[in-house]
Amino acid sequence: MSRQPHAICSILGFLLLISILLPTAGCVSLAARQQEIDAYEASGKCFLCQGSGEVDCPECHGRGEVSCPYCSGSGKKSGVALTDTDLMNSCSNCGGSGQIHCPSCNGFFRVSCDRCRGTGIAPKKAH
Repeated sequence: MSRQPHAICSILGFLLLISILLPTAGCVSLAARQQEIDAYEASGKCFLCQGSGEVDCPECHGRGEVSCPYCSGSGKKSGVALTDTDLMNSCSNCGGSGQIHCPSCNGFFRVSCDRCRGTGIAPKKAH
């Protein structure tokens, strides 16, 4: 006997519970969020970057490093068993660390803000 209908009922019940709780959990409406943005940008500063012209890099999340694509972050050559000579088995791309400088921010943690194009100035609203 299949238990799939019970799983579907459980999922539907969970989704119904979430749909009831979310509106009362302090969620901000889109209109309220837009008012908050407009009020901040009335000062002339970009809301997204807070006027700095830069935001945390979306690829590395402001860490400056990402997992090495050649060893998938393991630091080891693929298919090589761990031995006493781990140095010889290290990934040549990352030097065995498993991390490389983020290609988006070049390891500098931040990138230019797309909203203001790096100026820090709030973009003009189109009317």
